[in-house]
Amino acid sequence: VLPVMGSRGCPNSCTFCCRVMGYKIRYRNTKSLLKEIEAMVQKYDLDEVYFEDDNFTANKERAHAILDSLIERNLGIYIKFANGVRADGVDFDLLKKMKKAGCYSISFGIESGSPRVLKMMRKNLSLERSRENVRTAKSMGFLVGANCIIGYPGETIEDIQESLDFFMSLDLDSMAVVNLVPFPGTEVRRICEEKGYLTP
Repeated sequence: VLPVMGSRGCPNSCTFCCRVMGYKIRYRNTKSLLKEIEAMVQKYDLDEVYFEDDNFTANKERAHAILDSLIERNLGIYIKFANGVRADGVDFDLLKKMKKAGCYSISFGIESGSPRVLKMMRKNLSLERSRENVRTAKSMGFLVGANCIIGYPGETIEDIQESLDFFMSLDLDSMAVVNLVPFPGTEVRRICEEKGYLTP
């Protein structure tokens, strides 16, 4: 398994994201990306490529073009998206193409099952659409994972329970529950500093 990146950055404004790659998406030349994947397959006899883009589906047309090229080349490798795919940012056609290109595993960054907390996070995510896409991906044979953040400033025990209930109601193969990390430079870090939440 080796990683590849076809783009850097994400235009979304989630308050917890450390945004190492910035808000502006810089797209790599598609031919260059595919040439790298082919070279890795030839040189290292790869079984799998792991996409590390922050937001692979931000540009659907480009995502389709990359997947079409992978299908056309038929490299005989597996593809995994452990991040970079919004749960409400895919549809049946895109999932079908991902499957045809060799993708077997997708992890959706849902982050919270509480609409109130999602609003505070500025995640702007549709939970209903996310549920539908998890269901669709599972019906197509994907291994489906999701990420959940707990401990957001202002989140209550009731919010956490609502969030966990939502995630447990999904037919997931894996789920990562992580505590909020207020990375320097993030909006949530500013909130934590203002409220005196940070300890030495």
